[in-house]
Amino acid sequence: LAAEALRKNNLSSIYAVPSDKLNGAGASYDYHKDGLSIRLNTSKLDLFEKDGRINGDQEKYTLIFQAGHELGHATRGETLRNADKAFNDSVAAISKGAPPHDFTQPIRDFLTVRRTEEATAHIDGFNAVAAAVKAEKPNATIEDVRNALSQNPNNALLGYRDDFFRDAR
Repeated sequence: LAAEALRKNNLSSIYAVPSDKLNGAGASYDYHKDGLSIRLNTSKLDLFEKDGRINGDQEKYTLIFQAGHELGHATRGETLRNADKAFNDSVAAISKGAPPHDFTQPIRDFLTVRRTEEATAHIDGFNAVAAAVKAEKPNATIEDVRNALSQNPNNALLGYRDDFFRDAR
C-alpha cells in the first residue's frame, strides 16, 4: 500500500506525534495536497527494538492495523479530495440560490463516500494484520487472525474488539 500511495503522489511522509495531537484517534492521514502525511501515535514507538523488530505482542497488531488502515486511505487520497471538492461546490451552488437552502443531498453524498472510505480502510487494516500473521505463521487460520486482532483487550481494532468475530466462530 505504501508503494501505491507514493506512486500516486498521495503520501509524502509518515511521522510520529503524541497521542494528544491525534484528537482521540490512534493514527490519521492528512489527504490535503499540502499535507499528504500519515501520523502515528508515539506511544506505539516503544514497541520497536533497535534493529527494527517489534518487541512483544501486546500491541504490535494495533500498530500494523493502524498503519494498514491509514496507508489504505493514502492510496485513495484523490477520492477523498474529490469528495471534499464536490461537497464544497454543491454547498456553494445551493447557497447562491433562493432560501430555503436544502443541503441534504450534498451531505448525504459526502457521508456516503466517507463511510465507504472508512470501511475500505478498515479492510486494508484487517488485511495488513492478516498478512503479518501469515508471514509469522504460513499455515495461519482465520482463528489466528482473530486472536491477533483481539489480543489486546483495551484496543478496539475493528470497533467491536472480540465481539466482531463472535458469529464467525
